[in-house]
Amino acid sequence: MSDIISSQKQEQLGSDQFAEKSREINSLISSFPNGIVPESLLGDALNKMFDKWNCLLSQVVTEVDQTQPIPEHIKETAEFAVKGFRDACLGMNSELTHISMNWQLKNPDELTKQEVADYKKSVQRQENLLEKIKHRIDEEIDFSLHDTFE
Repeated sequence: MSDIISSQKQEQLGSDQFAEKSREINSLISSFPNGIVPESLLGDALNKMFDKWNCLLSQVVTEVDQTQPIPEHIKETAEFAVKGFRDACLGMNSELTHISMNWQLKNPDELTKQEVADYKKSVQRQENLLEKIKHRIDEEIDFSLHDTFE
């Protein structure tokens, strides 16, 4: 009986997570004008990624009181769904990289400004880390000297 209850809780948790991710995806899609992703290479890649994501999530949800498939079938189905999602993500990444490269070629001045700002942030972050390390070393030295004289 406790196995049935725990499997029902797991099913509910899986359903809740599936529903939550579906709401997030629908929210993202509805943020486009008229709730439709514009037709473009990027839009097509985005739609394909969403479709494969939904396919992957639908493979995860199981139902109680139904005969579970054999492990080989589960493995095969999972591999197919994961590969489809991976390929869709790679397609999305490829399209975003293509757009980024085009922007960089068309806007070299903006790119230079952005890179300089990134370098300044990086230098500031490294200076902050060096300062923290210096304080840490000073604290360790003070602690060691204090212990030595007591």
